[in-house]
Amino acid sequence: MNLLVFAHLAEAGCFIQKDHFQPVDGIPGCFKNHQNLLVVLGEGQDYVDQKLTKAFEYSSSRITKITNHGTAGSLTDKCFKEKIFPIGTFYGEDQTGFLISQHPNPLASCITADQRSQDPLTRQKLSQVADLVDRELWAIGKWAKQRHLPLFSYKLVTDFGDQEMDLKTIKKLAPLWSEQLYNYNY
Repeated sequence: MNLLVFAHLAEAGCFIQKDHFQPVDGIPGCFKNHQNLLVVLGEGQDYVDQKLTKAFEYSSSRITKITNHGTAGSLTDKCFKEKIFPIGTFYGEDQTGFLISQHPNPLASCITADQRSQDPLTRQKLSQVADLVDRELWAIGKWAKQRHLPLFSYKLVTDFGDQEMDLKTIKKLAPLWSEQLYNYNY
């Protein structure tokens, strides 16, 4: 059983609709279909462990793989806006060490930041470590590693890591981003 992990419901929308996911009773943000589970975490690292653990328990530990689909900001010129990158190595801001995904052909690295948008100095610091910046992958990776589960992550570049998009713009673009992530050939 694959566990699909998203930060936001809007990012997961296309997957939920096209793959006929239904809500799991008693577990907010958790959805199931005939073969997979899907979890919407919320932005940031705060509830990752709790929500993934509930989904894992619900599945009776039948999860064999985790796939994270989401958006990220680019920290380098090599990662273009509106392109999806399989992630190979990921880091946590102010964390020691790194984690490696199981993707056979990674195209980028990702660092999980504590804040959504970064000032130029922080962005420069983060760009020395990774190509992309997100808010959840490090925590998802730590959780997967503790359970010896392979993790695959695909990040759609939506900005350049230093721009704060307003909520209205995000809501407008989220269905398009979800469709792009769903249609990505991996």
